[in-house]
Amino acid sequence: MPGYAEAMDRAFQRQQCIRERAIFNLVEKVCGFRLKLITLRTHSALRYCQNGYVTAGRPIDFEAAAALIWMHSPRFRANSGRYHWFRIFIRIRLRVLGKKALSGIDQWVDEQYQDATDSLLPKKQKPRPPVTAESFSLIELIASNYPYSESEILDMPVARAWQYRRCLNMRTPDYHPMQETDRVDDEFRILHRRLSSTQKGESA
Repeated sequence: MPGYAEAMDRAFQRQQCIRERAIFNLVEKVCGFRLKLITLRTHSALRYCQNGYVTAGRPIDFEAAAALIWMHSPRFRANSGRYHWFRIFIRIRLRVLGKKALSGIDQWVDEQYQDATDSLLPKKQKPRPPVTAESFSLIELIASNYPYSESEILDMPVARAWQYRRCLNMRTPDYHPMQETDRVDDEFRILHRRLSSTQKGESA
């Protein structure tokens, strides 16, 4: 199918970019609103409030959007007296932007749940096959074998991180070298074994 492979590649790269951005926990701009990424803490709070963006069967409306935006705003403070007025401002601005803002925020939420398991999926979505950003795979691999914290691994030089992964991979019987010199060495070793076998067969 013409263009299918290219479209799939772009989609995959987009998904990987979304996975990598979770490392930085930056403030993002969504439909004109500055928002922090959803955390497990705010996810639980939204589920407790039965917010439509993360709860199946509940409406995605301006009230749900206002609550989500306020909770993830850099200006959010729990039990703040400014909550009421700021939320009114958000609701007014959302109505000016219209339903396009609701769908834009919905897409932003869905992106953050793209790797969620069945129990954490915000709405009735099909679970995705397990895929992770390479950075998270390295964190899990190194942290489960060496006494480094997540923060220490994130600040580790990548060349050092690759060496740790290489050492761990070498412990397994199905280890496959990755460097170009290893690949060339492997090819020559295979060629040498084939030549030796041929010569033995001829001499026999």
